Amino acid sequence: RVEALRTYLLERVPEYMVPAAYVALERLPLTLNGKVDRKALPAPGEEAFARGGYEAPEGETEETLAALWSEILGVERVGRHDHFFRLGGHSILAVRLIERMRRKGLHTEVRALFTTPTVAELAAVVGDKPRGVQVPPNLIPGPAASPAGQDPGDLELLYL
Repeated sequence: RVEALRTYLLERVPEYMVPAAYVALERLPLTLNGKVDRKALPAPGEEAFARGGYEAPEGETEETLAALWSEILGVERVGRHDHFFRLGGHSILAVRLIERMRRKGLHTEVRALFTTPTVAELAAVVGDKPRGVQVPPNLIPGPAASPAGQDPGDLELLYL
């Protein structure tokens, strides 16, 4: 039922506008002045999220990622094809996930989660070594190649 609703909405609006979870209510809880009482809305359960068939994570990296997603997203079971953002993830949780991954020895950038949002896809791009900034070699000529009449001491600032 949730998947059918999600499919219906995806045909009509962009994906970023489609909710991650759906909760059926007989009526919206209202405050005394007629506005939606957000505090009284029930939290979505696992059945509220659109999920395909469960497929268990394969390999150590996928199992680690699934466990982290379960912990961060508050979902009991995460399969290898589950989508981070369709399970209720958002940008702040993505940053938390990447930090916890680093503590477990898995390294990638936050943007990788946006382009590879399933456990299987993300496991394929993570590495076990931190990715540092690649600094190109310094191509500025040294003091020996200084222009005639220029004091080599003036070039020291270029070698930071």
